[in-house]
Amino acid sequence: MRISAVVDINTVSIFFGNADDSPFRLAFEKVRNAKEKFYIVYGGETYFQELRGKGIPRNKQSPVMTVLTNLRNMGKAVQLDESKVNRKEKSIIAKAKSKDLDDAHIIAIAVLGNCQLIFSKDKRAHDFFKDRNLYPKGFRIPLIYSKYTRKEHTNVRKRIRTS
Repeated sequence: MRISAVVDINTVSIFFGNADDSPFRLAFEKVRNAKEKFYIVYGGETYFQELRGKGIPRNKQSPVMTVLTNLRNMGKAVQLDESKVNRKEKSIIAKAKSKDLDDAHIIAIAVLGNCQLIFSKDKRAHDFFKDRNLYPKGFRIPLIYSKYTRKEHTNVRKRIRTS
Protein backbone atom coordinates (compact mmCIF):
# COMPACT_ATOMS: atom_id res chain seq x y z
CA MET A 1 0.00 0.00 0.00
CA ARG A 2 1.27 3.46 -0.91
CA ILE A 3 0.30 6.49 1.12
CA SER A 4 0.82 9.89 -0.44
CA ALA A 5 0.55 13.31 1.13
CA VAL A 6 0.94 16.95 0.24
CA VAL A 7 2.62 19.16 2.84
CA ASP A 8 1.39 22.77 2.96
CA ILE A 9 4.05 25.43 3.43
CA ASN A 10 2.71 26.26 6.91
CA THR A 11 3.72 22.79 8.14
CA VAL A 12 6.93 22.24 6.17
CA SER A 13 9.25 23.30 8.99
CA ILE A 14 7.43 21.03 11.43
CA PHE A 15 7.41 18.12 9.00
CA PHE A 16 11.14 18.36 8.45
CA GLY A 17 11.86 18.85 12.15
CA ASN A 18 12.93 22.50 12.19
CA ALA A 19 10.20 23.73 14.52
CA ASP A 20 9.37 22.76 18.06
CA ASP A 21 5.75 21.70 17.79
CA SER A 22 6.15 18.31 19.45
CA PRO A 23 2.56 17.02 19.26
CA PHE A 24 2.36 17.87 15.56
CA ARG A 25 5.80 16.42 14.85
CA LEU A 26 4.69 13.25 16.67
CA ALA A 27 1.80 12.93 14.24
CA PHE A 28 4.12 13.29 11.25
CA GLU A 29 6.54 10.73 12.67
CA LYS A 30 3.75 8.21 13.22
CA VAL A 31 2.58 8.56 9.64
CA ARG A 32 6.11 8.70 8.16
CA ASN A 33 7.14 5.57 10.08
CA ALA A 34 4.05 3.60 9.05
CA LYS A 35 4.72 0.13 7.66
CA GLU A 36 3.11 1.15 4.40
CA LYS A 37 5.16 3.05 1.80
CA PHE A 38 4.75 6.76 2.51
CA TYR A 39 5.80 9.53 0.17
CA ILE A 40 5.37 13.27 -0.26
CA VAL A 41 3.97 14.76 -3.47
CA TYR A 42 4.86 18.30 -4.50
CA GLY A 43 5.12 20.58 -7.52
CA GLY A 44 3.79 23.58 -9.38
CA GLU A 45 4.92 27.16 -9.65
CA THR A 46 2.93 28.43 -6.64
CA TYR A 47 4.27 25.66 -4.37
CA PHE A 48 7.86 26.40 -5.36
CA GLN A 49 7.34 30.15 -4.89
CA GLU A 50 6.04 29.54 -1.37
CA LEU A 51 8.95 27.22 -0.55
CA ARG A 52 11.53 29.71 -1.81
CA GLY A 53 9.95 32.64 -0.04
CA LYS A 54 9.65 36.19 -1.22
CA GLY A 55 12.60 37.76 -2.95
CA ILE A 56 14.59 34.56 -3.51
CA PRO A 57 15.46 34.02 -7.19
CA ARG A 58 14.10 30.94 -8.95
CA ASN A 59 17.60 29.52 -9.49
CA LYS A 60 18.32 29.53 -5.72
CA GLN A 61 17.35 26.43 -3.78
CA SER A 62 15.92 26.73 -0.27
CA PRO A 63 16.96 24.25 2.43
CA VAL A 64 13.51 22.62 2.19
CA MET A 65 13.94 22.14 -1.57
CA THR A 66 17.27 20.44 -0.88
CA VAL A 67 15.53 18.06 1.53
CA LEU A 68 12.74 17.39 -1.00
CA THR A 69 15.31 16.70 -3.72
CA ASN A 70 17.11 14.25 -1.43
CA LEU A 71 13.81 12.56 -0.54
CA ARG A 72 12.94 12.33 -4.25
CA ASN A 73 16.30 10.68 -4.93
CA MET A 74 15.53 8.16 -2.16
CA GLY A 75 12.05 7.41 -3.54
CA LYS A 76 10.27 9.13 -0.64
CA ALA A 77 8.99 12.12 -2.64
CA VAL A 78 7.46 12.63 -6.07
CA GLN A 79 7.72 15.89 -8.00
CA LEU A 80 4.72 16.43 -10.26
CA ASP A 81 4.94 18.05 -13.68
CA GLU A 82 4.84 21.81 -13.06
CA SER A 83 2.67 22.66 -16.06
CA LYS A 84 0.04 20.04 -15.11
CA VAL A 85 -0.15 21.36 -11.55
CA ASN A 86 -0.40 24.95 -12.82
CA ARG A 87 -3.26 24.04 -15.21
CA LYS A 88 -5.11 22.10 -12.51
CA GLU A 89 -4.65 24.96 -10.05
CA LYS A 90 -6.21 27.41 -12.54
CA SER A 91 -9.19 25.11 -13.14
CA ILE A 92 -9.75 24.78 -9.37
CA ILE A 93 -9.65 28.57 -8.96
CA ALA A 94 -12.23 28.87 -11.75
CA LYS A 95 -14.52 26.37 -9.95
CA ALA A 96 -14.19 28.03 -6.53
CA LYS A 97 -17.14 30.08 -5.39
CA SER A 98 -14.95 32.29 -3.23
CA LYS A 99 -12.06 34.59 -4.03
CA ASP A 100 -10.49 33.67 -0.65
CA LEU A 101 -9.02 30.43 -1.99
CA ASP A 102 -5.25 30.89 -1.98
CA ASP A 103 -4.30 27.22 -1.63
CA ALA A 104 -5.69 25.89 -4.92
CA HIS A 105 -2.20 24.56 -5.66
CA ILE A 106 -2.47 22.22 -2.63
CA ILE A 107 -5.74 20.78 -3.96
CA ALA A 108 -4.19 20.46 -7.44
CA ILE A 109 -1.23 18.54 -6.03
CA ALA A 110 -3.57 16.34 -3.97
CA VAL A 111 -5.65 15.47 -7.05
CA LEU A 112 -2.75 14.88 -9.45
CA GLY A 113 -0.76 12.98 -6.81
CA ASN A 114 -3.81 11.00 -5.66
CA CYS A 115 -3.02 12.03 -2.08
CA GLN A 116 -4.79 10.54 0.90
CA LEU A 117 -3.51 13.24 3.29
CA ILE A 118 -3.03 16.99 3.38
CA PHE A 119 -0.78 18.32 6.14
CA SER A 120 -1.88 21.90 6.84
CA LYS A 121 -2.37 24.20 9.81
CA ASP A 122 -4.25 26.77 7.72
CA LYS A 123 -7.73 26.46 9.23
CA ARG A 124 -9.10 28.99 6.76
CA ALA A 125 -8.13 26.67 3.90
CA HIS A 126 -9.66 23.55 5.48
CA ASP A 127 -13.16 24.36 4.18
CA PHE A 128 -11.74 24.59 0.66
CA PHE A 129 -9.82 21.32 1.13
CA LYS A 130 -13.13 19.65 2.04
CA ASP A 131 -15.18 21.20 -0.80
CA ARG A 132 -16.27 18.33 -3.09
CA ASN A 133 -16.90 20.77 -5.94
CA LEU A 134 -13.17 21.44 -6.22
CA TYR A 135 -12.32 17.77 -6.84
CA PRO A 136 -13.05 15.50 -9.80
CA LYS A 137 -16.12 13.24 -9.56
CA GLY A 138 -15.35 10.07 -7.64
CA PHE A 139 -12.13 11.42 -6.09
CA ARG A 140 -11.83 10.58 -2.42
CA ILE A 141 -11.17 13.85 -0.60
CA PRO A 142 -7.92 13.69 1.41
CA LEU A 143 -7.95 13.82 5.18
CA ILE A 144 -6.52 16.98 6.68
CA TYR A 145 -3.87 16.46 9.32
CA SER A 146 -3.55 19.71 11.26
CA LYS A 147 -2.65 18.73 14.80
CA TYR A 148 -2.08 15.61 16.79
CA THR A 149 -5.38 14.49 18.23
CA ARG A 150 -6.56 10.97 18.83
CA LYS A 151 -9.51 11.54 16.48
CA GLU A 152 -7.34 12.80 13.59
CA HIS A 153 -4.83 10.00 14.05
CA THR A 154 -7.59 7.36 14.20
CA ASN A 155 -9.24 8.75 11.05
CA VAL A 156 -5.91 8.71 9.20
CA ARG A 157 -5.15 5.14 10.26
CA LYS A 158 -8.67 4.01 9.18
CA ARG A 159 -8.26 5.72 5.80
CA ILE A 160 -4.88 4.10 5.29
CA ARG A 161 -6.31 0.64 6.00
CA THR A 162 -9.27 1.09 3.60
CA SER A 163 -7.39 2.70 0.70
